[in-house]
Amino acid sequence: MNSKLRILAMVGIAITFASSNAFSEELANETKLSNEAESDESAVLIIHRQKFTPPLSMDPMVLVNGEKAFELERAHYAELRLIPGKYTIYFDWGWKGGTSRQVEVELSAGDKKTIDMSGSINFIVTSVGAIGNSNSDYEVGESVDISGSERVREWHDSWYLSSKYVSDKDKEKYLNEFVDEIKSDDFERMRSAAELVEDLEFYHQDILDALYQQVSAYYLGEYTDDLQIDSVAWLCKALASSKDKKYVPILTDVYNKAGVMDIRKYARKYLKKYYNIKLKKPK
Repeated sequence: MNSKLRILAMVGIAITFASSNAFSEELANETKLSNEAESDESAVLIIHRQKFTPPLSMDPMVLVNGEKAFELERAHYAELRLIPGKYTIYFDWGWKGGTSRQVEVELSAGDKKTIDMSGSINFIVTSVGAIGNSNSDYEVGESVDISGSERVREWHDSWYLSSKYVSDKDKEKYLNEFVDEIKSDDFERMRSAAELVEDLEFYHQDILDALYQQVSAYYLGEYTDDLQIDSVAWLCKALASSKDKKYVPILTDVYNKAGVMDIRKYARKYLKKYYNIKLKKPK
């Protein structure tokens, strides 16, 4: 997620990066924030990073009361549903550059508060070249424009499901939303969710059950579209990567019976990689 620090050299030009522009009204509606927390037991905290916030090639780790929660890319926001209380939100740039900063927020039940991260970079020409100076601002408020920004989906070590600051009710809500993505009939959403499961090693039983159901429902299809084939393959990979032996039979069925040869080949590959089961190339 983090790229290496890029050295910027510019002569005779001073550049200031402005705040990110608002996108179309349609996009704004798609990412519209709720006006209040959906649960009386929790509060909503939106943490947003604008598009042109320095250092441009780096992402801070965001800590919630000392717990590593997520990395915040540019033009992204995290929607946290937290139990009421006092919170220290720490933006940790580590050795990578930028100025680490903490923001104090107090949340009551039903609150909706925001932290908007913005900034600028100025380049000044000197006798030894161009020197960059970056400034980041962290504004606490009750609303923020997230149109054009993407929602954070990757939590550090599945933080959202393990944190003591997220209520059981909201953990269940988040889990159900994730399961719904896997069960979607939209192949792109299905694939994205499966990729996250494998990438984050997100093996909650409800998620594995959803993957099993989707593999069972889709593996016999005679697909010609690359997205469909890739999506079914990712469902198999996510399920196999759990290394739970009870899924060997369904993966073996995929290897033997899938409606597309490429999917059968992928099943063979995953059985070998995750279970050390060696099978002949499917014919």
